Amino acid sequence: MTSPQEAVRELARLREDIEQVDRQIVELVVQRAKLAEEAGAAKRIAGLPLLDPVREARVMETAAEYARQAGIPDAEVRQVFRLLISIARKSQEATP
Repeated sequence: MTSPQEAVRELARLREDIEQVDRQIVELVVQRAKLAEEAGAAKRIAGLPLLDPVREARVMETAAEYARQAGIPDAEVRQVFRLLISIARKSQEATP
């Protein structure tokens, strides 16, 4: 059985691991925003609208499916992707 001291050490290690994952998530959000910025530039050159509700819906559904397959709540993952899409829109709008 684990002692309270061992449990406290394990908790500290787990928190460090969580912080590392959090940094990776932020790095991925930045990477996604940069890709969205490039996509916005390509849309402008192609004469396409920046907003693509059909594509956004497909992205949301794909993310929800990944969540279901992973055994986590898809509703919460949809919320995360709503925010990611919002960041992408702002990145695309900011690109001349």
